[in-house]
Amino acid sequence: MSINMLDEINAKIKQEILREREVRLTSQNSYLSVIPKNLRFRASSEHYHIKDLISLCKEDYRDLVVALIMKEKRENIKGYQIIDRFRTRPFIFISLLSLHPENKVKILGKTRFVAIKLLTKNPKLLDVATKLYRKYKR
Repeated sequence: MSINMLDEINAKIKQEILREREVRLTSQNSYLSVIPKNLRFRASSEHYHIKDLISLCKEDYRDLVVALIMKEKRENIKGYQIIDRFRTRPFIFISLLSLHPENKVKILGKTRFVAIKLLTKNPKLLDVATKLYRKYKR
């Protein structure tokens, strides 16, 4: 065998190894391709606050939120069509994803978020709630 043939075989083997590495990385972390690079640090988290997720709900947020909560792409999630009906209401969309059996994270602050939303819509209830809060805070 000549040196040229060995170099060709070596180059082909290296190419095949690199291609297989890329395939393995994309199949293992396929949902990471949906998450922008500046938000990838959030992908490894197992706890999210509802306000953090709602702040990410701009334009078409569905791919990003599903990837963060489910650690999957939305095509792989069973029953996604039902959840997708609530895409215009981010809080309900996120809540349904958090109740899904394939959910991989815990979302904190949902009940407080709902209570504050309800109280801010009704000033009398907000006044009573602040008085109670101040009384029991002491």
